[in-house]
Amino acid sequence: MGSEFVDEEDGIRAVFLGTGVSTGLPGMHCIVRDREGVCKVCEEGLRDVYSPNRRGNVSLLLQYGSRNVLVDCGKTFRETALRWFRKHEVNAIDAVILTHGHADAVGGIDDLRDVQRPFSAATPIYLNSKTKLVCESAYPYLFPQRKASDVPRRIAHLDWRVISDNEVFQVHGIPVKAFPVYHGGTYISLGFSFGKDKPLVYISDVSSFPEETLRTISSLSPISTLVIDALNRGGHNAHLSLPEAIEFVKMIRPGKAYFVGMTCSLGLHQDVNEELKSISKESGIEMELASDGLSVPIEMTG
Repeated sequence: MGSEFVDEEDGIRAVFLGTGVSTGLPGMHCIVRDREGVCKVCEEGLRDVYSPNRRGNVSLLLQYGSRNVLVDCGKTFRETALRWFRKHEVNAIDAVILTHGHADAVGGIDDLRDVQRPFSAATPIYLNSKTKLVCESAYPYLFPQRKASDVPRRIAHLDWRVISDNEVFQVHGIPVKAFPVYHGGTYISLGFSFGKDKPLVYISDVSSFPEETLRTISSLSPISTLVIDALNRGGHNAHLSLPEAIEFVKMIRPGKAYFVGMTCSLGLHQDVNEELKSISKESGIEMELASDGLSVPIEMTG
């Protein structure tokens, strides 16, 4: 593996840029409708922009050396960047990986133009063919067939790289493996493993797993860190519930598990994490709700 992958002193960090449901938290349905005092989660998220109960669309940033690799760029990306990029010394995005074509994963792509390195080559963006079709429809100007007579415009300069649902590829030296999961019915969202040994496994939007994908994930053991969807306490047709996600964690047994994609009905961040402490102790696996802005070291190696 090239020296670009890991600096032994700096290592790799994962920054949770967003950890909330697709609408984000606080939810407008809790704030705009006359419901003051009903939803403690959204009230706290409204009062304090840095509260762990304020959540943007699920997104992860991998930082290593001078590189910043973004996983998903949803509709809250601009707010996310303004809240967290300066704190984590992010001044540019070097590559983007997309899980699927919903607005909470691709709705902020236009804003990538403000976080590209000046005078650099196009930013590579990795996605499957169905997600590319969504992006072509939503952002036709980002797939230009430029004519000599066209007026120059300032747009994101992107290098669209289509991957298969099971592809193994590299992003600036990081080995990445894609695998398909179901995100409601048979709709495919992609999960990813990052790193060859002790990988980080990222599954942001999932309701169930194809058998082949379960075999793939099991073959990755030992997994250092698992990031997994956990919408609420009850069932949902497109996402795992927290109890379902906990059972998946117990089956996979990573070194540590972080839950993302939460809605306000799950409860206050700090209260749920207190509950998870006892579950972690019983299972022998560290589990917690992630929060926006959380930065954690990752053990994966190339």
